[in-house]
Amino acid sequence: MRWNLLLVAAVVVLPGAACSGSGSSSGDGGENGDCVKELADCEATCVGRYLRTCSEDKKSYEYEYCSNMICKNGGCSQAGCLEPGKVECDDVDPLAYMLCLETMAAKTPKACSEGERCKGGACTPEPCEADERMCGYKTVLTCAEDGSSWNVEECAEDQMCDPLAVVCSTIDPFCIESPLGAMCQDTKTAVECGFNGKLVPKECADAEVCVAGFCQQRVCEVAYETPDAGGTDAANDIVTLPDESAWEMQETVLIDLPPVDIPPLEKPAKGIVTIAGGEFDNEEVKFTSSKQALYIVKEKDLQVGMAKGALMLEIHFGGIEEGVVGAFTSDEPGSVTPWIWLNDGTTQQEEIQWKYQSIAFSITLDQFDPPGGRVIGTFSGTLEDQTGGPPLELIGGEFDVPRKQ
Repeated sequence: MRWNLLLVAAVVVLPGAACSGSGSSSGDGGENGDCVKELADCEATCVGRYLRTCSEDKKSYEYEYCSNMICKNGGCSQAGCLEPGKVECDDVDPLAYMLCLETMAAKTPKACSEGERCKGGACTPEPCEADERMCGYKTVLTCAEDGSSWNVEECAEDQMCDPLAVVCSTIDPFCIESPLGAMCQDTKTAVECGFNGKLVPKECADAEVCVAGFCQQRVCEVAYETPDAGGTDAANDIVTLPDESAWEMQETVLIDLPPVDIPPLEKPAKGIVTIAGGEFDNEEVKFTSSKQALYIVKEKDLQVGMAKGALMLEIHFGGIEEGVVGAFTSDEPGSVTPWIWLNDGTTQQEEIQWKYQSIAFSITLDQFDPPGGRVIGTFSGTLEDQTGGPPLELIGGEFDVPRKQ
């Protein structure tokens, strides 16, 4: 079941007399932007945890949520684990733990750094500073007053640890039902469940509309509206208008609704890069999920991550001090050691953690805010295929993501 956050009145659009052919763009006038006669890319495609296909008339995409499964190679497949990001400490080895990958494709063994122990779903430094707090997986850990150990508070079943406030915080009900799920807040705003169980908004482009939780190109002669309250199986009702009719824009009708507890929208995250080489032919990738930055204080490692389906990219700034910005290149190594990792989904991460690793790079870090702020920059580089294939070139990369911790 999908839930909608807001209701908006239907707006009837003018028939697409200007649409001249399949996949061609044309103006539909006003704020609606360009439209197409029918949708392209109608082969079964994985979009996050959803399997996307087209309706028979190619007027709409249809999304199947892979419940208790993952979407892989154009179909729903068995998941390796069901709680992305979950850390399970080893009962015997205090350094070892199992990590459920963010893609849920598999659990993979990991080890804590020297001087740390796995406890409560996190690698904890020992000794620690009195009353120091940190998040584990669905736990809050507090250092004892003598600094010798950590006390673990288990969060409730419907809670996760908020990495900013370091307290148990209620998971959005939709995210409990649909981990990594997506839906439409209105016809111009998509929201997806982040790994902290909170809804993260994404504004659609001018020529796009939100349907079933994803931004897509508008289709001529189709009216898009958010459905009535009470829940529905589709995030947007779709109405096809007859070609021979002449329609005028209808005045928006406001509907009185009871107050809805909706958190304020934050600036949408951005991640984009053009990839050349291997299976990529100067393909521009706009990342759609997992766009965030984390800073591991103990290791002085700033991590910028982003994903689109099975394609995952991480940029690391090793040895960087809090708040430092600047330009970094492989030609002029310094105290900060950046690197770029990429996985395209063709190789399982339990076999090779990252299929591609950077051998040359040019990265500019323009903004490095405290938690709750932004991490902004640009990047390019050459990535070596660890399986022996041809290298990849990353061109014109940009990131503007929230810093979560």
